[in-house]
Amino acid sequence: MPEINLPTKATQDAIKTNVDNVNTNVTSVKNDVAIVKTNVATVNTNVNTLNTNVGTPTSSASSSTSGNAHAKLNWLLTNLQTLVSGRVVKSIQRGMRSREEVPDDTVSISTVDVSKTIVLLDGRKESSNGAVPVMLRSLSSTSFTVTSNVGGTSRYDYSWQVIEFY
Repeated sequence: MPEINLPTKATQDAIKTNVDNVNTNVTSVKNDVAIVKTNVATVNTNVNTLNTNVGTPTSSASSSTSGNAHAKLNWLLTNLQTLVSGRVVKSIQRGMRSREEVPDDTVSISTVDVSKTIVLLDGRKESSNGAVPVMLRSLSSTSFTVTSNVGGTSRYDYSWQVIEFY
């Protein structure tokens, strides 16, 4: 049988020291890997936040205040010619009305975006209390209603403009 030579005490101590050093290094690497994983998770969170706030070049155009930066940029690029050319009014509809014996008057109009539209009225309602200005009661995408703060029925004449903006 072959002879087995055991290491000396000094050699055994040196081997133990090297194994302990390897174990220490492995533990240190494990800790570093855990830190890297945490940092990668933080980076992923930050990238997701950027994607949400900045968007991507294909984000749908949006002028809303809650849209992301790419969506707003795409909206600006889409509407730049209109903005630069000074065109801010999309459409104007005008008319004159003369009514008798009707307390309210509803006028049909071409479809507009109510959030981008104003109505201008010029006229008055004749009543026993004198002339009273006509006022806008309501506006929908296809009509508006005019009234006054005097009850009853009487004659009133007015001109109107419905102005829709881009």
